[in-house]
Amino acid sequence: MVQMLARPGFDVTRHAVSSLQNGEFGWVQSVTFIFSGILSILCAWGVRRYLHGSRGGTWGPLLVGTFGIGMILAGFCAPDPAFGFPAGTPDGAPEAMSMSGGLHSLGFFGAFMALIAGCFVLSRHFGRATPRWRRSCLVVGTTTPLLIVLCSWHCSVSRDIGHLLLLGRDDLIHVALERRLAAQDGSSTGFRSAAVSPASCMQPRAITTSHLLSVIRADS
Repeated sequence: MVQMLARPGFDVTRHAVSSLQNGEFGWVQSVTFIFSGILSILCAWGVRRYLHGSRGGTWGPLLVGTFGIGMILAGFCAPDPAFGFPAGTPDGAPEAMSMSGGLHSLGFFGAFMALIAGCFVLSRHFGRATPRWRRSCLVVGTTTPLLIVLCSWHCSVSRDIGHLLLLGRDDLIHVALERRLAAQDGSSTGFRSAAVSPASCMQPRAITTSHLLSVIRADS
């Protein structure tokens, strides 16, 4: 949480938490992932001793340990910089994934798949004898994939909305500038050219607010 608030340029609506592994102080996030993985492996060892010889006593601890291994792999392999973080990174996804980025994605994918499967395996172990633990396992196993999908969708929608807002801003500036120029020379062609068609909205605008302000100053 401190990393999210302290790192300049990081936006939780656009960047994955793993992005904090890049740039200055990225090692802090990497150590966090590695330490979490080590704790998960120790937890798997304890669960193995507790569940030995009972239902889920083999696969439950194995899946918990796999989660820990995946977190350690993700901690040692940083993802590729993307979407403007750290500062100076191009805004957008990288054109090609590096070896480190691929291993990072593999580690996280394997970790959370193991976590989800492990929750359902352990829920069978608890069964009716301990319904509270069974419900807890089912809730975590069910909500984890939903949260992953929701977070991915939210980040994607946030980026799309931001692009649309920027596009709309540039189109409004384009219209205002052409109308101002038309008013200066007294022609009516500027008003006709100011109409923005759907096809033209897809073209990038080179006009910025500074252009519009320069015209207004010259007119005044």
